[in-house]
Amino acid sequence: MELLIKHVMIVDGTGAPAYRGTVGVEQGKICLVAKEGEMGLDGVGEQSSSQVQVIEGEGLYLSPGFIDAHSHGDGIYGTDFGQLCKTSQGITTEICGQCGLSFYPVNPKTLGQLQQFLTLFTNEFSEDMDQWTDFSTYKKYMETVPLTCNTAILTGHGTLRVAVMGNDNRKPTEEELEQMKVLLKEAMDHGSIGLSTGLIYPPGSFSHIDEIVELAKVIAPLRWNLCLPHEKRIRRRGGSGEGSSGGGPQSRCPRSDFAPQGAGKGQLGLDEGDAATDFRGNRLRPEGHHRPISL
Repeated sequence: MELLIKHVMIVDGTGAPAYRGTVGVEQGKICLVAKEGEMGLDGVGEQSSSQVQVIEGEGLYLSPGFIDAHSHGDGIYGTDFGQLCKTSQGITTEICGQCGLSFYPVNPKTLGQLQQFLTLFTNEFSEDMDQWTDFSTYKKYMETVPLTCNTAILTGHGTLRVAVMGNDNRKPTEEELEQMKVLLKEAMDHGSIGLSTGLIYPPGSFSHIDEIVELAKVIAPLRWNLCLPHEKRIRRRGGSGEGSSGGGPQSRCPRSDFAPQGAGKGQLGLDEGDAATDFRGNRLRPEGHHRPISL
């Protein structure tokens, strides 16, 4: 055992009350969670104290990391500010590419239009952004950036639109829609976990339900096929607003509408046993008791 946190109040995420105990770590993984007084706990870590880092947790609380299920942290990847925002809140996993706006795929001809939308989240862009023409090249960039969280990435519907047809307020042609579907399929094949939309503001507000359904059909056959919409009208809690779109019977694609109170399957569209990986291959297992935090 390499790390021992003793006499700490443990909030284990199961919904059970906090309890006083000890947590042990071996090779970067939790190997011990024990309530104070349990058999076998006495003396743990003391026999080779020179090799075990012991942290006194008296008066402190310890819990699993939080999932930021609606993050725009992809706008500030690698910055000291971005890392501080996550670490100081105990966030260890974030889901980015929200609201229909991801930083890929890029069409160099319409890059300026895309960046205009993305200034909602950042005013600084990588000099290499014109090369992020698909998820594969964006992923290579991500692998060079220092991150403090596991990161899963959605592909933005608005970004797909801008890459193919700029900021035009019209329906896509059949050829343009096919190009959007090809770009989305490439992203899903290389690690994106789904499609996000922002239907209450441009360019998503220029789209029609048929366009969203066709894109949802691309990801519906895949294991990770989340469709996360901001709708054209704000939904009342417990009901649907007129003009809503996204997943449903036509696309057979799980959908999720983010709300501050939501978590679990309704939040991420996942069953208890589902598992996926972030863009680096780290395993993600969102459980029903995790409560996401939005910045």
